Amino acid sequence: MLDTSPLLNSMPPREPLQMQVQDLGAAPAKRASARTPARPTIWRIATFAPALIGTALLMYGIYGWLAAAGMTGLEWALLMMIGATFVWVTLSVSTVGVAIAGLLAREQADSRSPQSIIPLDVALLVPIYNEVPWDVFGNASAMLDDLAAHKVPHRYTLFVLSDTRDETIATQEWQAYQRLAATAPFPVYYRRRKANTDKKVGNILDWITGWGRPTRRW
Repeated sequence: MLDTSPLLNSMPPREPLQMQVQDLGAAPAKRASARTPARPTIWRIATFAPALIGTALLMYGIYGWLAAAGMTGLEWALLMMIGATFVWVTLSVSTVGVAIAGLLAREQADSRSPQSIIPLDVALLVPIYNEVPWDVFGNASAMLDDLAAHKVPHRYTLFVLSDTRDETIATQEWQAYQRLAATAPFPVYYRRRKANTDKKVGNILDWITGWGRPTRRW
């Protein structure tokens, strides 16, 4: 049941979305397996191939040196231990190299022009329950300012979904919401339920079934 008091709710017109109830006690229906993208395979090869090749070359060199006078059981055991140890050393080095390559790739992705990005309508949901209002809305304000600073074409809307039972905290939430809505770079909405059915999960479910239809912007 929704609280209809204007002091506790400020929401856009409802856009209901039908949501199928999932039975978590039953096995999920089988779906066609998706083809694994090639990029993760390339990264795995880049990580493990140098380590394995380097270890194999080292073991081959040591084997050639030991085998000149014949290999004993102790020498075979020594060779295996050297290989098992050295592969971890080379794997650490190759992992660092892959990490550096990943950071460079991320920098390249972040340098894309805004014109090359497909704009999205993004709903940011913040469920709260008897929490410190200035902490919640202060963090929300910092998040919205950071998103605005990136200057991407995505359109963000923040929804604060409250299940707070304490009336004093609820009043503080409403006051903090009003201050944030007046200064935020994106639209901000607030809603407080009278009954916190299913707690925060239920509040998110209510939002999905009440405002989750993606046919219009909030």
